[in-house]
Amino acid sequence: MPLRREREIVLLQILYLFVIPVILLYFDVVPTSLRALMLLAICAILFAIVRHEKWKPETIGIHSPNHRWYVPYSIFTLTGIAMLLYVAHELGYVPASHWWDNPRFVLLFVPISILQEFAFRGFLVPSLKAIKMTRAMVVIVTTFLFMLIHIIYPPLQVALPVSFIGGLAFALMYEKYPNLFLASLAHAALNFVAVLYGFFVIK
Repeated sequence: MPLRREREIVLLQILYLFVIPVILLYFDVVPTSLRALMLLAICAILFAIVRHEKWKPETIGIHSPNHRWYVPYSIFTLTGIAMLLYVAHELGYVPASHWWDNPRFVLLFVPISILQEFAFRGFLVPSLKAIKMTRAMVVIVTTFLFMLIHIIYPPLQVALPVSFIGGLAFALMYEKYPNLFLASLAHAALNFVAVLYGFFVIK
């Protein structure tokens, strides 16, 4: 397939699967209570594309674990948690009580973290690289799209900076250590702390 045509397809995929759904949620065209279902549907479409295009598991970051990567991902995750706890302390945020009674909370930080990592790291990163984007552009595009999906979580003055920094950190980390499983674990742990302390409010 000509590169120009491939670029058009990737840009349309970004528009229809990464941008328009967020806009529909943000303006309440689609109720925010359906965001998890929408993310699941989008990931099902992405998975269908991956199957149709016959991508190898390694392309989406699924391969035998490199044990040397456990330490960098552990340091990355613990550093991220420490930073979130520090900012929470400075802002006067306290952990949510009885979070285990909120099914949306429980569903947010594990399954949704995995789905987001599949969408952004497993699908989007190789798609952008396939159309010859530089590594820097891949990091920039995925960071801003990652921040965009968080506009549905108030308070925006907190959610947007946190998601921008998180998106940038994950993009850089995945460039050096492209492992979907480790990235998903890190994302789940950081999501748990971020939601626990109210960086992203679940309605």
